[in-house]
Amino acid sequence: MKAGLSPLAAIEAGTASAVEVLGARAPKSGQLKSGYEADFIALSVNPLEDIKILAKADNVTHVWKAGKVEKAPGRPVGLLPL
Repeated sequence: MKAGLSPLAAIEAGTASAVEVLGARAPKSGQLKSGYEADFIALSVNPLEDIKILAKADNVTHVWKAGKVEKAPGRPVGLLPL
């Protein structure tokens, strides 16, 4: 809370709210629904309990970029989508 934001507010400011700032430059992003490009991660630890876990790549278990799987357990980064 050094900057005055809770962990949730800091995560929202860097992710969900960022799309609103881009406006028309990001018309098909910012939502997890059909037809939208989703960049999304899954974590092994709850970032609301310790936001510092976001700085450690080992805590990221899954990565989806533009709606396609880029990283998953047991699957090296860069292989064809699942």
